[in-house]
Amino acid sequence: MNINKQTTTTSGNGIVASSYSYADRNVAVSTDRAQLRIVRTQKDDSAAVVVFVDDEIPYPVHLEENADNESVAGELDWSVERHGSVPYLCVTLFKASPMAGLTLWWKRPLVSCTERVEDNTNSDGTGSKSNNTQFQQAWNQAHQQFLSQRRQEEEEDQDGEDDNGHDTSLSSAKSSSLRDLIVATLPNDGDDKNTNEPTTTSTPKTFNTKLILHLDINETILIGDEAGGDSREDCLNKVLSKAAFVQAPIPKEDSSLLLQSYQETQHMEPTHWWDGTPLQDQERKNGDDVYHPPLYTGWEWPPGCCPYYRTALKRHGKNFVQPGHHGHQHYRPLYDFVDQKLAAMEHSVDGLDEQAVDPALHRVWAHMIPATFTLLESLAQRQQEQDFTVVFRTFGTDLPDIAKAITAFAQGKHPKYPNFCNPHLHVNKLYKGRWTLISEGSSDATKTATSPIDRYKYQLLDDLTDQVVASGDEEIVRLLESTVGAVGIQDHFDFWQQNDYVPWAGKPVWVPAQPDKTTTDNACQKAVNDEQQLLCHHLFFDDNIHHQVDDSIASVRVQSRPNGPYRTLTGQETLEQQGLHLIRVPTIEPLMDDEWFVQQVDKAKEKFDQIHQ
Repeated sequence: MNINKQTTTTSGNGIVASSYSYADRNVAVSTDRAQLRIVRTQKDDSAAVVVFVDDEIPYPVHLEENADNESVAGELDWSVERHGSVPYLCVTLFKASPMAGLTLWWKRPLVSCTERVEDNTNSDGTGSKSNNTQFQQAWNQAHQQFLSQRRQEEEEDQDGEDDNGHDTSLSSAKSSSLRDLIVATLPNDGDDKNTNEPTTTSTPKTFNTKLILHLDINETILIGDEAGGDSREDCLNKVLSKAAFVQAPIPKEDSSLLLQSYQETQHMEPTHWWDGTPLQDQERKNGDDVYHPPLYTGWEWPPGCCPYYRTALKRHGKNFVQPGHHGHQHYRPLYDFVDQKLAAMEHSVDGLDEQAVDPALHRVWAHMIPATFTLLESLAQRQQEQDFTVVFRTFGTDLPDIAKAITAFAQGKHPKYPNFCNPHLHVNKLYKGRWTLISEGSSDATKTATSPIDRYKYQLLDDLTDQVVASGDEEIVRLLESTVGAVGIQDHFDFWQQNDYVPWAGKPVWVPAQPDKTTTDNACQKAVNDEQQLLCHHLFFDDNIHHQVDDSIASVRVQSRPNGPYRTLTGQETLEQQGLHLIRVPTIEPLMDDEWFVQQVDKAKEKFDQIHQ
């Protein structure tokens, strides 16, 4: 680094903060950047300090072998050397890497420096893309391990009490113990029971893939709807009551039946939990073994059972774990744990400059499930491997607040994620989605309507001007799949409500056709030959997806061939999309497990890849 030739160093020091210890030199997967600071002291009487360098290092570095590994910042030696008449500042930095055996080539020494562009073409004309891909995959894998370990350490570090004497323990041991109160499978059930993927031995097709991730907001990534009258406490009570299954008071000969609709259960007054434990179970004496009926988060309902929240007891849903209510003695510890987990966000800004904290953003972040940020971090880390677009979906009015909160998070403004910055996650556009009746004689009219929804088409309107920006499935899919970053859609609640909440009237989810290289259709072949053709995986998360043919929030629209029309799946066909294009969110799961969303994305991707290879 060239410095002014008139400066002469007589004494000084250099430090590099946030560097790895020598022992950790091959596990450098943190996104935190080291800070290099080099200063000198004038030799005259002023003893003034001159700063040569105070900048971030864009790549991980570690301390030398004999350095004090316990120190926060590693001291380093530096010198000024001359090349001809030009003085240079010389400092030795030790490169760290995500795993042993990997060498990371630097494009610049400091963040403020211009990147150096190298020609990575080999002598035989081939490039190094394969090596770069392998490195990226190794880095991503190691980083996921780091994030998991970091979250575990943070939970362990929070064990203790706050200034008011409240227990703030979020230890993994406590989480693991409470996790025993939740089961996701029925006895003798296997995982992924409802999947129907075809097996194939054909030659894998090579398509670029992109994830179009649709995320519902309320009770999927957000806990509490203050505008809608539900506090965070109300919402947490409801979440638990929806996972607490009860036996339906039906004749014994009908106890093996699978209940199909809310109409069948809404007037029932259950007396027992789903495992036979009485709802009004007496308090156990001291010394007795404590037993709690587990919550159930599986896809298929247990025979003869339904959620507490879908019975006449729904009226107690917002007070489910409060004293005097059915869930108090069994599920209050779960409530306290997740409430405490969310409350940690409220305390994360304590002591910060009030001008640095936007109260509106803070209120939204304090209600967002932490697993949401884990998911967004994971998508960003994998972006080299798979591109993505995030579409936030809601029937409510919370979209503008969520858009601001997510954008601020992606700008590094979230106090718990100050080092996360990703412009790809800025929410750039908001739309209104509306079902519109197709006029007779229109080119959009369907001659052979098989579903009431075939008389309608979905449109996206600009949130500010109400101008139609995309009309019909093809235009909307093209818009979403070409979107860079994140967008939001306020879906058509009134239409869903007017049609008795049937799936076909709900939030549309699109399943575009796979390009087929063997097709003889000229239009399809043109799509296949298009270099820009992507195979996009639409994946929709929502807590209101149910294992019922006539009660769900998702209207799945499937295209049978490239450039062909879309049709709405029947209720039974929609059930088969669970785990592939639909993910029902039992909200207690991501509340308890910060990796839950990531795990579901990975499972769905694996199924999608198996089908399309």
